[in-house]
Amino acid sequence: MRRQLAVLLMLLVLANFSWGQAGVLTQKAIWDLCPPLAYVATKDSSLLESSVDSIARLMAGRWELLEVSGGWGPNHPPARATEMVLNQLSQGEIYENGVWSAHFELTMTRRWRTIRFKINEPGKPFFNFGFSQKSLGGTVRVCDQKLIISDAMGDGIAYAFRRIPMNQPARRYTYYNATALLDYKPWFGTANATMVREAPDKPCTANRFSLNVVTDLPYDQAATVKNQVTGCTVKCVPTQLLSIDNIPLAVGWYETKDLDTCCATTSSGTRYDRLLGGDAIVDTYLSKYSNRVRITAFDPVTNIVEGTFELSLFTPENKHVYFKDGKFKATVGKY
Repeated sequence: MRRQLAVLLMLLVLANFSWGQAGVLTQKAIWDLCPPLAYVATKDSSLLESSVDSIARLMAGRWELLEVSGGWGPNHPPARATEMVLNQLSQGEIYENGVWSAHFELTMTRRWRTIRFKINEPGKPFFNFGFSQKSLGGTVRVCDQKLIISDAMGDGIAYAFRRIPMNQPARRYTYYNATALLDYKPWFGTANATMVREAPDKPCTANRFSLNVVTDLPYDQAATVKNQVTGCTVKCVPTQLLSIDNIPLAVGWYETKDLDTCCATTSSGTRYDRLLGGDAIVDTYLSKYSNRVRITAFDPVTNIVEGTFELSLFTPENKHVYFKDGKFKATVGKY
């Protein structure tokens, strides 16, 4: 009897703590457990529900996957740079190497001091937990800067995430010369800068340049990505084009409405195009309110210009996109 009790206790410990143990980790700190939840009686349904809502609000944001624990082997980093974006309704999206990969929805409940979840992954799953109908589901442990999602099985699987600040593009994409958050999701591409041909009847076109950022990131979640996404650093079929025209080649802040007014042609201006087949325009987004671009540096010897931008753009049907924390660095070429 005593031997059976010892085996039972060992299994209980393994079921709760087998993942994230010292000796098999590459990022030990991320697996350190968050402070336990305060006890709430099971009959207090309103308090249980409010605590689940508070956890959902804490989970909302952008998360970088650091490590995966599976079975009894050592933990390992993901094969691809992986980000998870969660909203306050516990609905999430997965991005691998900057490309949308999957979406899911969590249904969370609370038992004693533990947040439990079931997951719905329509389409191609990412987590693939495979809970049975009788299963209580997995467990969620979340602090301000870390999130651990586990199937709560001793030889099962767990994912350790670290929060990414909402106002920063993912660090793994900073080697592109144009980065931003597009609707708060990582966006990157290749920036090209070209001098504007001065119009004789428009002196304000003198010493100006146009910025064009092109990328092959898919903009439609339902789209099938046939080729490797490169951000158009090499030959590619563009899916998106962002243009800001007639920018003064001097350090300072500039309103895009003023730049657009000064453009030499009516087809120029601040715009964001979504493309099909590389050249057919599906949607065009234009400035409706004031937007700004900033030139932070210009080297007249190398002709390298650097800057930032923040844009809120609309289609005629009032569809909207928001570029935040945009950055670019490019060599200004001749027209």
